[in-house]
Amino acid sequence: MGFGYNDIYVLAPERSAQFALQFLDLFLPERQASAADYPFPQYADVPSVILTKPVDAFTYAEEHTHEKQAMYFQNTNAGDPIHGMVFFTGDGGMILGISVPAEQDDRELEAFKINYWLNKLREATTATEGYALHESYPAYDTVTEFLNQVDLVTKPKLQDGRILIPDSGEFDGPVCFH
Repeated sequence: MGFGYNDIYVLAPERSAQFALQFLDLFLPERQASAADYPFPQYADVPSVILTKPVDAFTYAEEHTHEKQAMYFQNTNAGDPIHGMVFFTGDGGMILGISVPAEQDDRELEAFKINYWLNKLREATTATEGYALHESYPAYDTVTEFLNQVDLVTKPKLQDGRILIPDSGEFDGPVCFH
């Protein structure tokens, strides 16, 4: 096994509290929130509201489609994925993600695992766009920014509903943008 994590993201087909909860219940049925509270706006010196329960933050973000928020959860059971993530974009979108251990000493295995998880995310969410990064958060200011990043990253990736896999020797690992 290599070091670190691959973070695998998909653009959700809708922005809703119910969809976020269904995603987390499927991939991290036993989880712990990484934050104690969720201020809105996220990085405001003086937030207009501070919520302490993830479900309340999901509902608030669903109702306030201009609000951005990044929410992280840790799997409290053994096994993958290690983390789950929900990002609300500032233009009404939602990005869902998971973290799994990287396999940087075996690029073919790493590409296979990313492909596997992209496929599971696609099946569970009906997402048509997604990608993997190495220990990096996604572009989540806007949906357009996320889609532009899909074009930039290496395969395997999910684009137009299809998983694009690298040719033999083409995969050199996920990129790190941050």
